[in-house]
Amino acid sequence: MAFHFRTSLERFLRRFARDERGVYAILFALILPMLLGMVGIAVEVGYWYSQKRDMQSAADAAAMAGAYELLEGNGTAAMVAAGHDSATRNGHTLSRDPENPPWTGAYTGDSTAVMAEVESNQAPIFSGVLGLSAFTISVRATAHAAPLSDACVIALSPTSASTLGLLGTADVNMSGCGMAVNSNDSTAFSMVGSSALSGPFVRVTGGSDISNNASNSAPVTNNSPSTLDPYSTISATASGSCITSGTLGTYVSGSGGNTSYTAAQGVKINGGTYTMQPGRYCNGFSTVSDANVTMAPGTYYIDGGSFSLSAQTQISGTGVTIVLTGSGSDYATMDIQSANTVVDISAPTSGTYQGLVVVQDRNAPEGNNNVITGGSSTNFNGTMYLPNGDISYRGGAVAGGGCTRIISYTIQFTGNADLNNDCNAYGYSNQLSSRPVLVE
Repeated sequence: MAFHFRTSLERFLRRFARDERGVYAILFALILPMLLGMVGIAVEVGYWYSQKRDMQSAADAAAMAGAYELLEGNGTAAMVAAGHDSATRNGHTLSRDPENPPWTGAYTGDSTAVMAEVESNQAPIFSGVLGLSAFTISVRATAHAAPLSDACVIALSPTSASTLGLLGTADVNMSGCGMAVNSNDSTAFSMVGSSALSGPFVRVTGGSDISNNASNSAPVTNNSPSTLDPYSTISATASGSCITSGTLGTYVSGSGGNTSYTAAQGVKINGGTYTMQPGRYCNGFSTVSDANVTMAPGTYYIDGGSFSLSAQTQISGTGVTIVLTGSGSDYATMDIQSANTVVDISAPTSGTYQGLVVVQDRNAPEGNNNVITGGSSTNFNGTMYLPNGDISYRGGAVAGGGCTRIISYTIQFTGNADLNNDCNAYGYSNQLSSRPVLVE
């Protein structure tokens, strides 16, 4: 009997050892806490990152709101109130008052910067299974409230390569103002060949390419915020009736040469000394052969064709705005391409086109080319504003004057240019490009 019992027990134990029923239930029970912990971590980490993004948005908004108040000169109380209000509107509460100057970071002690901080205590739920204890999420933001230095050369294209370029032997001197490039391209600002630039700054939304033997003494800041277009709402469409051959004498008077009007070339002055009156010059305006022209104060609409000066022309005027406009595919451009051509034109100091000496209709197609070249001396006092145009200074052209500004879709210098910023007469203000900027 004992032997039979031992044999039966041995068979039972062998069957028990081979039996796998219920094993997975045991294993699942053993690893369930770990699975729950991992799921909990995945869920909660995602939630924490979402929380942190929301908190960062609130801190950013609070710092910017405080910086705006600081920039407007409204004082510390207004800065603090605006910061708290902005954070609340974004669903969070600041952990402390916005501070000026910041208490930490790269702008510590900077009286033109505002810092805001948001904190949130987090209590783990599922991830607490793994022993994770409560912790605090903290974010901060700093906004710089100082006015941006004035830019008097602004390239507006948002995406082009070499949106603002100095090529060949270009030599550009900026006095009292700098350059701004709004393109986000990696080579938005370029200097090649033996070009040279001097000035207080170049701000570039994208990147820069300064190569070969180019010489630059203007500090370049890449990845900068884009500069606002100060004339984005200006209208530049033609008004009045077109000058015709029958009315030409009313608008162009003088002697020593001859004048003409044709549908193909618009108004043309050939030599002599003449005075022009404001009006609508359809199909273009041109001068040739030693013309000496005075432009009376007012607005000159060049409707189609080109504003073209050549062959030793001298042209001057005070209180003048040249509007390049048109329709369809025929929008006027500017073409100054002859040696010894002298331009001395000043913008009006009041009225619709205050400070604007050349304005292009924003309905003009992109890429229309405007050229100043051939050794001409151009003194445009005021702003040349071509929001969809390309402007090129070539072949030794000299741009200068008490106040010269260029705002264009793209800008290329291949000649010499001296640009000054004595623009008080035109009411320009640094606030055109003044705004708080998030810096941390």
